[in-house]
This record gives sequence, C-alpha cells and structure tokens, in this order.
Amino acid sequence: MLELKDKLSDLMSLFSGIDFNVDKEKGLNGFCDYIISGSSEQFYLEVPVIIIVEAKNENINSGMGQCIAEMRK
Repeated sequence: MLELKDKLSDLMSLFSGIDFNVDKEKGLNGFCDYIISGSSEQFYLEVPVIIIVEAKNENINSGMGQCIAEMRK
C-alpha cells in the first residue's frame, strides 16, 4: 500500500486505523484497518473509497462478519 501511495500520491490518499462513519442511524459506521481514497486530500476522507479489512488465516470465518459489515457500507 505504501508503494501504491508513493506512485499515485497525486491521485489517492491512504488512511490507517480510522473510524469510517457514513450513517450511524443506518449502522453504516465502524473502524477500518485501511482505507484508500480516490482523492489526493490527506487531511480528511473523501469518496470514492476502497476499504481493506484484515482477516486472520487461522480463523477466516471469524473475519466474515466484519467483511460483510464493511461491504454494507
């Protein structure tokens, strides 16, 4: 991801470990491991975004709920 940021810094921004609150009333909120935004603005998050969720290999099923929740956003 850092390589991507280095090569495309004028086209995207990379955020790590931030809350992604779209609409709390609809349950569209949560903590993301990484978010890639299609904007070069690094001070605040803009759309469009790609959200990356970490899943542990030893228990991939435990990460499915988080992945589904992130996809719902």
